[in-house]
Amino acid sequence: MHYRRCLPVSCVLVFGLGVNAAIPSITEFKEQLGQVISELNQQEEWIATANEEVLLIEGRIKESDTEIAAVAQEITELETNIGRLEGRIDVLEIDKAANQARINELTDSVSWHLHAEYRLQKNHWLKNLLDYDEPQKRARFIRYHQYIVRSKSNSLSEFNLAMTNLNDTSRELHKERSLLNHERDIANQSKQRLDEQIAQREVQIANLETEIHNAEIRVEKLTLDQQRIRKLILEIDALGLDVPSEFTAKNESLKLPVDGNVVREFGESRADGRLTWNGVVFAAKDNSDVVAVAAGRVVMADWFQGYGLIVIIDHGDDVKTIYANCNSLLVEAGDYAEAGEVIAKTGQSGGTTIPGLYFEVLENGEQIDPIPWLKSQDD
Repeated sequence: MHYRRCLPVSCVLVFGLGVNAAIPSITEFKEQLGQVISELNQQEEWIATANEEVLLIEGRIKESDTEIAAVAQEITELETNIGRLEGRIDVLEIDKAANQARINELTDSVSWHLHAEYRLQKNHWLKNLLDYDEPQKRARFIRYHQYIVRSKSNSLSEFNLAMTNLNDTSRELHKERSLLNHERDIANQSKQRLDEQIAQREVQIANLETEIHNAEIRVEKLTLDQQRIRKLILEIDALGLDVPSEFTAKNESLKLPVDGNVVREFGESRADGRLTWNGVVFAAKDNSDVVAVAAGRVVMADWFQGYGLIVIIDHGDDVKTIYANCNSLLVEAGDYAEAGEVIAKTGQSGGTTIPGLYFEVLENGEQIDPIPWLKSQDD
């Protein structure tokens, strides 16, 4: 298999913007970036004598990556909704208990009033009134009778209101529990779908590894992947999105992008020693949090050939960080990211054999060792 060394992406996108070109809107930037990504992802344009099986497998991996990202996002939203429903049910349970306690309290009050009224009405209230010869006793009897009547009326009104609230709360609880069970069923189905897609992608990755076992093919493919992403960075810079002018993290400790162990170091040999790693690879469980190492602006969040689902952040002072092989993306191009903000979830997108995260740092357009760079910022 032979690959073209040229990169046939329109030069208009790179050189067509003058120095004083207006900063594009987010919508314009996304549209132009989408065209760039689409053009760079066209595998046929990069391969002179195409290995049809490699093309087919990589196309399937892209479909699986996209589906996995969509299902993972769906599961995240479902779990958020399930948490909201569980919180709502907890509140309703408290309300139900409060209403039941109030009903129990009012039941005693209503019982007392009914008993008092019964005692007053053993004889007709008018006869009881006329039995009193003294005006003071009659007045006291009238006041007592009026108090009993009003108090009973108030107690009954409160009792009825508490019963109404209890019934309403019970109905809402039933509705929310039904909805919660429905959401859980959907979440379980989505998780099953996700597991199936991940298993399918594992097979595709193994097939891809089998197809590119030849050292020459592997070197050619990795070389073109690296050239492609360098071209992407140039294109993004040319589009002119407004990014931070200064690297605000100077003199501050930076965050590690993920909680995991480094299993591929910067400069380590790959492809039988004919290439080296331009970044580092962290091994991490699927769907672990990927965080921005410093504040900056997201200039890309999409699927990219050879890197899978990828986020690129511009931190200012021509410092960029790259987060690749993610399972799902939680930011979009144009978003501002704070240091430590979760921007993605780890995975195996792009056909990588190691679950985790590929992390790269560019300073003035050159790749540098990420680990000492992260540690050196607070010196």
